Amino acid sequence: MFADLLNKIGGRTPVIKGINRAPDSITAINSNFDKILGYLRDFPRFSSRYLWSQDKIVGEGDVNVIWGFLDDIWYWKHNKTSPYDPAANVLPTT
Repeated sequence: MFADLLNKIGGRTPVIKGINRAPDSITAINSNFDKILGYLRDFPRFSSRYLWSQDKIVGEGDVNVIWGFLDDIWYWKHNKTSPYDPAANVLPTT
């Protein structure tokens, strides 16, 4: 679902290629998420909040992380900074 969403956002040409549409093992699922998260890590404006939460999404199926990740995609797509982005909410030290 995440790969399809990102490919739709990306336009006519798929931005994430080589996705296994019928993963039959946890290894295949992790491979798909490696591609998805690797693609998003290339965008400095994408929130880092869940970019390294693959285990929580795939292994645990944590619905809060999944919804948060979708929220981060929404903010990124609309060229906005998420209020939950840890990098954007760092207070300067004096």
